[in-house]
Amino acid sequence: MTILQQPSANEVAMNMTDFIIDTDSTINFSVKYGSQTILSEDYVPDANWQVRTHKLGKFLAQALWGLWPTSDDYEQDHMKGTFNFYINGGFQCSSDVLFSCRYLKGVTNPVFLTNGNIKITRPGVTEWLTVNAAGVNVTVSGVDEYGGLLTVPMGTVSDVTTFNVSVDRVTTLLGFTPVGEYIIKAGTVEFCYVVDHNHYAEVFQFRYRNVYDAPETVSCVGDVKLKGAEKASTGYLYGVERKFDVRANDEYTANSGVIFLGSEYKYWHDFLNTREAEILIDGEWYPIIVSKQNYEREFRKDRLKAVEFSFRFADPDQNGLI
Repeated sequence: MTILQQPSANEVAMNMTDFIIDTDSTINFSVKYGSQTILSEDYVPDANWQVRTHKLGKFLAQALWGLWPTSDDYEQDHMKGTFNFYINGGFQCSSDVLFSCRYLKGVTNPVFLTNGNIKITRPGVTEWLTVNAAGVNVTVSGVDEYGGLLTVPMGTVSDVTTFNVSVDRVTTLLGFTPVGEYIIKAGTVEFCYVVDHNHYAEVFQFRYRNVYDAPETVSCVGDVKLKGAEKASTGYLYGVERKFDVRANDEYTANSGVIFLGSEYKYWHDFLNTREAEILIDGEWYPIIVSKQNYEREFRKDRLKAVEFSFRFADPDQNGLI
């Protein structure tokens, strides 16, 4: 028996390298996560006398997930895990696997669990950035109104940690509101937030779990429209027709407003295709379902179109909160 291919020490779930084993007999292949055996199967070699696992990372991703943060520095204990692989009962190798829900070209062990390295943010808007770099110190740098640069520590990564990197928190750490932009740095890797100081009538905030199941946000500065609808049963009571079991089935259409950077489309794409999204209303997050989307991006033209989408509340009883 010869191992022709196996996973590396660090893998992203949907990019994960499968096993290819050269053998002339049936083998037992098993996987352990912690103290539990989550897979144990016998494999028969094919016509080329090889055994191949198929999309092993997709199976392992079912044991991993992210959580909404409840503090400024929140440890994500379940977004990444160590899996041990055994062949015929003998230990073969182990791999630290990071959750992902789709294939990510060229990604092996990302530091920032997001789909870019620059993002537009605004004062008062919640921003989270998840860092995958155990033991690394995270800093934030900003320039004040006099041109002075200040760098201060933000925290230390345990393994995978979600940091509150909103303008409000950065202002508290730096002692001033950064002008133009601020930089989050983990080791030698940087992420830039560009601050939009324009005033808008209202900013609607949405949070979602991105491709790594890491929490992120997008905000709408354009119009939000309501299209009212209802579901009800009718019947007669004392000869008069009445409605019973009336439930609002409202649908909202939101417009992102101005798009400053082409990279913003990546965040909107993740949001519109997320499994879990919520909207912020009066300081509380409420689950929503993105029902329709009008997402257009022109790659060869210097035009940044606004993103438009429709959503409804996941709990119909919460209709009317906006």
